[in-house]
Amino acid sequence: MIKILTANKINILTIWLMICSIIFYSTTKYPLQETFKTVYSRIPGWIEPDDDVGRDIFDLIESRGFEYESHFVETIDGYVLQLVRIVNPFTKHNQTRYRPVILAHGFECTGSAFLINNPGHLNSDGTYLEWDENDNLINGSEKITNTLGFTLSSHGHDVWLVNFRGAVYSLNHTKLDINDPEFWRFSMDEMIHIDLPLMIDYILAATKSDTLAYIGYSQGNILILSTGPFVFSDMKTIRSIMATFCSNHMMRYLCYLICDISAGYKPSDIRLDRLPVYIYNIPSGASSDNFFHLLQILNTGSVSHYDHGLEKNLLLYNQSEPPVYNVSRINSTHLALFQASYDIIDAIESNIKLKQQLTKSLLEDYIIDRPGFGHMSFIWSKHAGILMNEKILHLLSLYNNNDNQTY
Repeated sequence: MIKILTANKINILTIWLMICSIIFYSTTKYPLQETFKTVYSRIPGWIEPDDDVGRDIFDLIESRGFEYESHFVETIDGYVLQLVRIVNPFTKHNQTRYRPVILAHGFECTGSAFLINNPGHLNSDGTYLEWDENDNLINGSEKITNTLGFTLSSHGHDVWLVNFRGAVYSLNHTKLDINDPEFWRFSMDEMIHIDLPLMIDYILAATKSDTLAYIGYSQGNILILSTGPFVFSDMKTIRSIMATFCSNHMMRYLCYLICDISAGYKPSDIRLDRLPVYIYNIPSGASSDNFFHLLQILNTGSVSHYDHGLEKNLLLYNQSEPPVYNVSRINSTHLALFQASYDIIDAIESNIKLKQQLTKSLLEDYIIDRPGFGHMSFIWSKHAGILMNEKILHLLSLYNNNDNQTY
């Protein structure tokens, strides 16, 4: 589905690009981050950024009262990938009571995407609470919180946040530096064939579990189906500046419009006051080939290998076109599909095509038909607890006491 840009939205994009150009040019002139904040704080509409702005994945976990473990795996081509395990202090003596759950992020995201929906805290009695912008309990119940990572962990699940190559938590390599163009020569094919199987095997071995649950968001769903960096050299500084910029009440609506144009972001569904936090966490690293691979999939409507062009396709695939991933080989009956009618990135039509190729029935074919619930809503919706997390917890509960495998 292609979203048509109106003249007003094009003008907004132009203004945004001009602002970004000024900011990036200034990086060569001044110590940007502190200078920008000092000057910008004097502009009308300024408020202090949210406490979560500036927190990395580890700070986010600890700020909610949880603990964490960092795990590292080395791929056959030298990338060092970081997995972050959420540890609930109230259940860590029995951390493997339930099978492990992988949360797999989307393009330009990291595992922190599953941690920033709302502020919250783990109480002394072991219950996890979240509050909305009016300081009311989310959905009126501590049992249905919106932030998926903490919701699952507070219910006893062994949550693993994976970070694929190129994400800010997986930027190490045994031989290559991130400034080396060779470091960034990868697409989703390498994540599918190398990263994900390796991380799954590692988690199964670490937990001594035979099976696990896999929850993928956006690109993370594609991965389970089987020429330079697309990042800034000082990404943390840029993200901090953008988050500070969008903390201003007068600028927040402009930031919202940019997010709405790019991915679908409705204030009726996603908290505007959390916008600086979300912006601080995206972009978080990906390669150019990863980006072009996604564009190829959107353009063709098929989940195929990376299209290198005729000559290299013939060399790598022995055919002129990249082969399509054969989803008909998926023989699991434990597959659940969550989709949204108003998702402008992953349209219902493309999911219909995918379901037609599957040879087994879905465990759950769930469509959220709520106006305003778009692509980013799956992880950041005000209503994620009721519309998604409650159902996810129910599906996981079906496998807590048996040996069936779920994804």
